[in-house]
Amino acid sequence: MKTEKINQEYYLSNYREIIPLYVASGAASADTLEHYLIQIKNFLSWCKKSEINPLKLNPSDIRKWTEGLLEKGYARGSVAFMLASVKKFYKCAVILELLKKSPAEEVSCLAPFDEDALITYYTPEDIQKIIHAFDEEKDFIRCRNTLIVYLMGVEGLRNVEIHRMNRNDIDFTNKIIMVRGKEKSGKMEPIFPAKETFEAIDDYLKSIPKDAEIKREEFMVPLILSGSNLHQFGRISRTGLRWIMNEALKRAGMKRKGQSCHILRHSCATNLYADTKDLKKVQAALRHKSSNITARYAKTYDSMNK
Repeated sequence: MKTEKINQEYYLSNYREIIPLYVASGAASADTLEHYLIQIKNFLSWCKKSEINPLKLNPSDIRKWTEGLLEKGYARGSVAFMLASVKKFYKCAVILELLKKSPAEEVSCLAPFDEDALITYYTPEDIQKIIHAFDEEKDFIRCRNTLIVYLMGVEGLRNVEIHRMNRNDIDFTNKIIMVRGKEKSGKMEPIFPAKETFEAIDDYLKSIPKDAEIKREEFMVPLILSGSNLHQFGRISRTGLRWIMNEALKRAGMKRKGQSCHILRHSCATNLYADTKDLKKVQAALRHKSSNITARYAKTYDSMNK
């Protein structure tokens, strides 16, 4: 693709093919690209609805967009990610010499905040309520969604790690799961799930209809399957996982603004610390590289239980 052949109209029509060539020097993971492109698409829809050319915006327009998102109730962290995605869109436009400067470059709709203040958690009793949020659903949906809550709330897995999980990663004999980390390389690390989690996995696998045509990915078989009509029995998306968790929290009466999947990981860490008072065990369970990150959970628990 030659830069001189790309004009503004072409870029707006083909940004989905162009941007992946420039994000992370063309080596960004499929997950990362998917999320960037979704947010860029939403931003361009806002521009169209507002009847403005996205390549003719100024910083005040970008601020108006972010302020509108905050007014609609989007969480601080969510707006930060949306803005970061839009900045990728404009950075690429600058590289292609479609713009001299990105209108989003110096925009920051978010004031500095204390991450520790955002870390709250659900107790083991709360987690049990969330686990049973889908008890009235049909077998496949109930077992799948219950397993997702176990993987997040009991084992502390991230959204992306559950999204990437394959049946091939599970050693049923030795009760080990190899987790594909959040990094682009997908480094695999072992976890040793609770008995209840393995029981949830077994129930879920039995609930998958025998005539289901599971969409394999070469020699990999996705573990958590989508139930949507468009992608039935293919790998569930991270957006799908987030929707399920939001629904579980709503049904349990525990949904809090700005909190979704990651609150279950926080809960796993804080509850493990409450039970053991051993930060090294928490660090190992969550596979943190830095003990400073793990220490935040002790701070959260201690401050809330004085």
